Amino acid sequence: MSSSRYAAKFIRRQTDDGEMKAYWGKAGAPITLPCSISLFNEESFSLDWRKDGQLILSAFGQEQGHVTPTLQGRLARDGFLGITIHSVTDGDAGVYQCIVTKFSKQPTRPEKGLSAKLVVNVPPVIISPSKNAIIHKKVGADLIFECKAEGAPSPEITWSRNEQIISTSPVLTLSNLEEGDKGLYTCLAVNIEGNSTSSIDVRFTKATILDLIPLNKTVIEGSNVFWHCHANAQATAISYSWLFEKKPIKTTSLGLRSNIRSGDLSLQDVRKSDSGWYTCEAKNSAGETTSSTAYLHVFYPPEPLSSHQPVQTVASGRNTTVSCDVIANPTPTSYTWSKNGHYLPTQASSHIIISYAKPGDGGIYGCQADNIAGKGSIVETHLIVAEPPVFTVAPPSEIKVRLGDQVSIPCQGFGDPMPIVYWIRDKKRINQSTLTFKKVEHLDHGAYECVVANSVETISTRVMLLVEITKPQMASSIKFTCLNSSSMRISWTPGYNGGFDQTFAVHAQNDVTLQWTSIKTSLNETILDHLEPFVSYRVSIESVNAKGSTNSTTYNRRSCTSLHAPDKLYFCGYNELCWTAAEGASSYRIESRTEPSKNFQPLAEVLETYYRLGKDVDETKQTIFRVRSTRPSYPPSEPSNALRYGIADNVDLPIFMLAAVFGLLFCFACGLFAWRCFHNKNKKSKRRKSRSNSTPSKTYQDYGRFTYGDGSSSSQPGTETYYEPSLRLLDDHEWRGPRDLEPVAVRYPPSLAELDYDIGEDHPIDDMFRDRYILGVQDPPAQLYQDLRLERLRREYKQSQI
Repeated sequence: MSSSRYAAKFIRRQTDDGEMKAYWGKAGAPITLPCSISLFNEESFSLDWRKDGQLILSAFGQEQGHVTPTLQGRLARDGFLGITIHSVTDGDAGVYQCIVTKFSKQPTRPEKGLSAKLVVNVPPVIISPSKNAIIHKKVGADLIFECKAEGAPSPEITWSRNEQIISTSPVLTLSNLEEGDKGLYTCLAVNIEGNSTSSIDVRFTKATILDLIPLNKTVIEGSNVFWHCHANAQATAISYSWLFEKKPIKTTSLGLRSNIRSGDLSLQDVRKSDSGWYTCEAKNSAGETTSSTAYLHVFYPPEPLSSHQPVQTVASGRNTTVSCDVIANPTPTSYTWSKNGHYLPTQASSHIIISYAKPGDGGIYGCQADNIAGKGSIVETHLIVAEPPVFTVAPPSEIKVRLGDQVSIPCQGFGDPMPIVYWIRDKKRINQSTLTFKKVEHLDHGAYECVVANSVETISTRVMLLVEITKPQMASSIKFTCLNSSSMRISWTPGYNGGFDQTFAVHAQNDVTLQWTSIKTSLNETILDHLEPFVSYRVSIESVNAKGSTNSTTYNRRSCTSLHAPDKLYFCGYNELCWTAAEGASSYRIESRTEPSKNFQPLAEVLETYYRLGKDVDETKQTIFRVRSTRPSYPPSEPSNALRYGIADNVDLPIFMLAAVFGLLFCFACGLFAWRCFHNKNKKSKRRKSRSNSTPSKTYQDYGRFTYGDGSSSSQPGTETYYEPSLRLLDDHEWRGPRDLEPVAVRYPPSLAELDYDIGEDHPIDDMFRDRYILGVQDPPAQLYQDLRLERLRREYKQSQI
């Protein structure tokens, strides 16, 4: 056994049956798959090999065994239990497994070896693009093209141009193409078994332009038409197509008479139905289309209209018109008339007017029209002057009969041609000339119409049959008129009284309580009042005489109550409309509009007295809302008061409360600041008043002494200590003298009293010096006061030399 057969690599994998080994074979080369089962001194056994569960080899002992037909000549046992596949193909890939049955052991059981996964390495083959494929693109467009290849193992795909790799992805993507991007792009597919290449040629196309367009044409029916159409474009592959009325010409009725060759169209035996718009379309290889349209006018001679009536009848003494019913393109320019074969030179229009027709006007009229396409055929009209029908026996306009009588009403007529006679009652036809009643009944009362008609004219007369000595006929034409919300007027037209005086009774039933209300009257109207709101009533009129009574048709009529508009439309929450309920309303219709010039449109209809605005309402625009009350069978009420909604009109309540809190805090801060300012000003005023009332009692030189309560004094040369602040720069509560002594009043020296330091307005510099050098130190020097005085004078008099 050659060791090269086992050189294929393999990988162990876990399967349901145990481990699996993967073997890689090369297409066209042999490969050996070993069996992992061991045999020791076994004389009798059977060996089966299966591929993907299908038996491919079966052998007993050391025999070669039987091989499946698809592998005969290529599959053989190798050594002891293994198999060898010669000239491996990609179809041999799959999962192989050996099964050994040992007959020396009882009971016999098949033993399965490890599964072997055979992977056949196949060189790559590029499916797309095809060799030297040409791609047409526009400058500025994007190119996305995928290179598809097959092989085992899966090949790696790269794109290159000018032998430089530009993409390691199967998809080549080029955005915003420029002129420099045209050229060859090569797709390379590589795996361990080899490589394959294919290229595309990217070319740029310019817009397709028709340099020869079809023009409008006018032809005569029966002739031929030829149109030229040609496009100029960078791409050489241009396809042409023709359309008739926006449909491919080959799919229309003239498809068999048309021929398209290199953009040119020819039509044979043009017909009048071929008139219309023809479009030439030119498409390049990039799918860009340009087109041009032309109109074809087809002239044809006059032809009779399909609606022409060859026979026309006119009553004697009536007026009529005989028309030349033809169709032509263009309109006929002349007409030739004849009567009974004789030329009529006085007639040259499209019709002949006959006034007060006489028998001599009858005959056969012929008309021949003429236009630029030729003369049409003669159109004949046979005019018959006939006598209109007349009544030879006309019935009376009114006939009175008694209940149970036998009555016959004749009606006859004459005309040329002979007319037919029939009767009509309540829009129903009675096909007899004599109206016969063997026994008159109450329902026979009414109007009858006798009709006499022939092809010339139709005449009729009306007969009223009155049935007497019977109960009255029912009232008709009942009308209801609202007077107010609880009453209405009811009026009617009385029926025939049957020969006796009649009275009327109006009956109305409440549909809710089912109670009846009756009103008797001798007039033909009455008032029905005390109507309950929003209640329907069943109303009928009863006609009564000495012979009995007759009820009219029952009418359903609602009370005259009208719906009231909802009251007090307002916002009751976040984007929620509320209103006061209206009496009798079963629902409410919300209407809205966003512009004053537009009408209100229905927004929703609800049963409750509130409505929450949804997302369909634009909060950035001002919207006006109103509400109407509705109820089935009643017209909607008048609208409620209008309510505006928008950014400026509907402020959210939490936002409003937050703004109010901030407003109150701002007002409190302003008040506190004003109070502090007033308090500071008051304190300064008090200090100025205290200084003005003090009288200096010491000289400047003696102003370093402190006077105790017993009148003794102490002086320390070289040191100036002020236990009571000078110039009132320190408040009384800021005492800095010895804590065991009580301060006494000290008179300021005249020279210091003249300082008048706090006279005038405060200045930031004064505050800074006072805080830093007077209030901030334990023993401020006297010279500091003098310096402050001089600085004060310089600022006040704007002099620097003081």
